Amino acid sequence: MRSSYKPGLLAKPILVIALAAAVSACGDSSSSSSGTINGEPVAVATVPIAAVNSGATASGLIALSGNAKCDVKVSTIDYDTVGGKGENTNATAAVMVPSGTDAACTGARPIVLFAHGTDANKSKNMANVTADGEAGLAMTLFAAQGFIVVAPNYAGYNGSKLPYHPYLNAEQQSQDMVDALRATKSSLTKLGTSASAKLFITGYSQGGFVAMATVKAIQTKYSGEFTVTGSAPLSGPYALTKIATLPLANPALQGVGAAFFTPLVVDSYQNAYGNIYTTPAEIYAPAYAPNMVGLFPAVDVAAAAAKLPAGDGTYRTLYDLGDGSPFLINKAYQTAALDPASNYQRAFARNDLTTGWRPTSPMALCHGGSDLTVNKFNSIDAAAAFASPASVFRWDLEDAATLPPGSAPIKAGFDASRADAVTRAGGGATGEAIMIASSYHGSLVPPFCYKLAAVFFSGL
Repeated sequence: MRSSYKPGLLAKPILVIALAAAVSACGDSSSSSSGTINGEPVAVATVPIAAVNSGATASGLIALSGNAKCDVKVSTIDYDTVGGKGENTNATAAVMVPSGTDAACTGARPIVLFAHGTDANKSKNMANVTADGEAGLAMTLFAAQGFIVVAPNYAGYNGSKLPYHPYLNAEQQSQDMVDALRATKSSLTKLGTSASAKLFITGYSQGGFVAMATVKAIQTKYSGEFTVTGSAPLSGPYALTKIATLPLANPALQGVGAAFFTPLVVDSYQNAYGNIYTTPAEIYAPAYAPNMVGLFPAVDVAAAAAKLPAGDGTYRTLYDLGDGSPFLINKAYQTAALDPASNYQRAFARNDLTTGWRPTSPMALCHGGSDLTVNKFNSIDAAAAFASPASVFRWDLEDAATLPPGSAPIKAGFDASRADAVTRAGGGATGEAIMIASSYHGSLVPPFCYKLAAVFFSGL
């Protein structure tokens, strides 16, 4: 199969670093009200099969997704959860319910708990299935094929009252996901559906991290309430200790988008633990320190992005490279943060998902081997750490030998889309470099990894 999927259409940058190309809570943080729905589910839209297929055809996704089997009713819920330091707050989620006469759309349906990727926009709404590319993928590849999709927007986004987002906070983000699942399950009758015993968890990029953290939380804290049937964390930053340490030691190893992600994660850990810096000027260079706190997620993304170092189009401007280019992090902080005992390193280590546990249900890790935003070592290290007791698979879209049986058409579609993306970026080595920096992680890889996840779930 040659996929005609066009990066950047249906799957508009899932990890909104594409804007770069264009522009101490301890213990269990749950509260007694966590997971309680506020009010009633609010119906947003019903998307008929014909409309799902039309959208997939227009975006070029149809060759990968196949025809929809079900109409999809989209609703939103508002539920109680917690913030990064355990404070009570709320968040919202989209719930996509399949319906129709096909056997895949009737009776008790399996649930896919879907974690979205990094987004700069505070109004992120997974219920916006016709305009949000990631929401469209969730609808087309999962809900329209017969899965109930529960897709949290996360605390700090959409209708949440939390004034910041607990980015890459494993404890809080997994709690947020569990609370969304609880709220949805308490409302299934009102949503006009029922759930089977099967629970699947997936997500891409930040969502891959969140998905894995949620599997861990359910397994270690909520096994009496939920059982994970299978999971597919996709291209996530699981090895946070390595992610923090490598670029500190060698600034040339900064990942694409590093200057965008850093204010998000620093805000998150400062709010949760209170000890990443004394004042913003301790960590950020003087030109940027006044603007970094609370920069993302933003109401006006373009205005917020303009406050970051201008960079060279790839945002490799986190540290001083000695070439006169603007940089975000003070040299003194970069040096101090290399100490494993520093609060910076401790925060990343606390949220590293490659140590201290192993999944007990089947898990598939999918990624693209050329990714410079979330390096492949994250999936490689996680797969090595989780070698037993569960069945853990690692799929690299660049390496056919790692892919599951029967996935040759998906691999062919990925290769064709990759070649098309390089051509559109100018061709040759230059086009390859531009494509990898601008669209590889955020647009090219996600639909193919999600398709592999959907096939994986259908077989469990």
